[in-house]
Amino acid sequence: MSKFFYILLILLSPFFFSAEVSAQMQAAHWFFGNKGEITFPFGNAIPNISQNNSRMLSQHGSSSYSDINGNLIVYTNGQKVFDHLHQEIIPRGFEILGNHESTQSSIIVPIPNHRDKYYLFVIRSLEIYAPLNIIDESINLGLNYYIIDLSHNNRSIIKPDNNILLNRSSQKLAATYHHNQKDIWVLTHFENRFYSYLITSEGIHMPIVSTTPYWSKFDGYYGNAKGQMKFSSNGKKLAVAHQNNVIVESVSEDVLDTAPLFLEATNESSNHPGRLFLYEFDPITGQVSEEYLVEKRNIFVYNG
Repeated sequence: MSKFFYILLILLSPFFFSAEVSAQMQAAHWFFGNKGEITFPFGNAIPNISQNNSRMLSQHGSSSYSDINGNLIVYTNGQKVFDHLHQEIIPRGFEILGNHESTQSSIIVPIPNHRDKYYLFVIRSLEIYAPLNIIDESINLGLNYYIIDLSHNNRSIIKPDNNILLNRSSQKLAATYHHNQKDIWVLTHFENRFYSYLITSEGIHMPIVSTTPYWSKFDGYYGNAKGQMKFSSNGKKLAVAHQNNVIVESVSEDVLDTAPLFLEATNESSNHPGRLFLYEFDPITGQVSEEYLVEKRNIFVYNG
């Protein structure tokens, strides 16, 4: 199997955890698209695609979580959350600030040692944007988190104080277990930095920040932000797709202050080809290192 095909398989998988975690059936249910749903039974049974239960709509990103026996618990598109009965869990007094048009809009992870409680991490996608349109730095366009509480027959979503973890991020979000197989790493990316958040029974720790040679510049977002990020089965490799590599200096000045024209000139454009990278990940320290360029295309790279 070629290196590129191996990376492609990693990126096409919608599991929010590595395959080692998925083997325990927490990723038995997939929800996506226009009320799409696939259930993967244990063993060699044929996946069930004939169900008609989902109430979720998503253009791109979604996530779900099942128990170790493959029983569905919760799923989301990053804006709306649904329980195992496909009933929406409606927040009280606030909106969930994700976006189903974000490449990887959300991740649901269990809170260690807290039965029936889960962290919901969401990423907002950068809306219509041109470099000369000033964006206030105080506007939240990054990584936010919430708590899904299903304990004691409760069905609630909690917005913690200071729930904004990162004010700016790309549309990349992935998770894998810590080396101790109890705690969890949640990763996102912005420009030339990876942010690794360790999730323990005590909460969400300050991020471990790793810098890389490749720089996906913010003034080239919308297109530069897109693309998936996935872990290998053992959590030691990290594949990252950047849809575009927009270099604003190479774009005509006539379109820099007009969002539709700028997007037409750059988004999914062969003049700004994407990249696919492979990195080493240390599941003990949370550090990302050793950048390898796997693919450089003359179009764009999204899944792989």
